[in-house]
Amino acid sequence: MKTEAVRFYKELFSVDNDQGSLDMHAGISPTLGVEARSALTASVTKEEVRRAVMSMKSFKAPGMDGFQPFFFKQYWPIVGDELWRTVRDAFQLGYSDLSLLETQMVLIPKVNHPVSLKEFRPISLCNVAWKVISKVIVARLRPFLQGVIGPFQGSFIPGRGTRDHNIIAQEAFHFVRKDGSGVGSLALKIDLEKAYDRVRWEFLESTLVQFGFPTIIIQLIMWGLKNSSISLLWNGSTLPSFVPSRGLRQGDPLSPYLFIFCMERLALRISELLQEGL
Repeated sequence: MKTEAVRFYKELFSVDNDQGSLDMHAGISPTLGVEARSALTASVTKEEVRRAVMSMKSFKAPGMDGFQPFFFKQYWPIVGDELWRTVRDAFQLGYSDLSLLETQMVLIPKVNHPVSLKEFRPISLCNVAWKVISKVIVARLRPFLQGVIGPFQGSFIPGRGTRDHNIIAQEAFHFVRKDGSGVGSLALKIDLEKAYDRVRWEFLESTLVQFGFPTIIIQLIMWGLKNSSISLLWNGSTLPSFVPSRGLRQGDPLSPYLFIFCMERLALRISELLQEGL
C-alpha cells in the first residue's frame, strides 16, 4: 500500500505528455496596474511578517521543520528578526533556502469509507516560513483582485461571495425556461477532477505574465513550486520523497489565488468563443 500510494501521487503530480499542447494566448485579460505591481515588490516590513504569523491558527499541523505557528507567536521577540530577514530576502532575490520547500502530505478522506486513493484529498503541510511568504503575497494582492478578476468568480475575492453566483445561476435558468425564441439553450456543469493537482506550471507562469505580475514575484512563486519536494505521511511514518512537476499545494495560502488566475483565463476564453458564435 505504501508503494502504491507513492506511485499514485507521484504520477498525479507529474506532467502527462499526452495532454497535448496548450493555447498560451487564449484570453485577453486586464493586467495589474502600477499601484498593484509596486505593492507586490515593495520591501517586506517586519510588521507584515508579524501579521502573517499572528493570522495563522496556533496549533496547525507542523511542516517538515516540526514547528507550529504557536512557536513563532510565543517567541516572536526572539525569532522575529530572523524570520523577517528570510522573507525579505526571498522577495528581493526570488528564491530562498530549499529547506523551506520540504513538504509533508497527509491524506484526508473525502467519503466515510474510501476504497481508492482517488477518494482522499492530499493536504500539504508546508513549513511556517514558506506560509509566511505566501501570506505576504496574498495580503498584498487581495486589494487589487476585483480590478483584474471578472464577475464570474466569487471565491476568495474581497467583496464577493458564492451566494451571489447562486442568484446568477437561478436567474440564468429562469431566463432559459422563459425564453420563447425557439433557438434552444444549453447549460454545462464542469467537474474539474483533481483540479489543483493537475495545473501545469508552464500555463500558470504564462498566466502570471499575462496578468502583469512583476518578474521577481513570478520568479519567487515558480521557484516555490519547481523546487518543492513531497513526502507522504502514512500511519505516522514518512514515506520516500518525490519531486512534482505540476500541481498546486492544497494547504499553501497562495494556491487558491493562483488557481483563480488560471480559471480566469478559462472564463475569458469561453467568453471569446461565445462572442465568436462558437
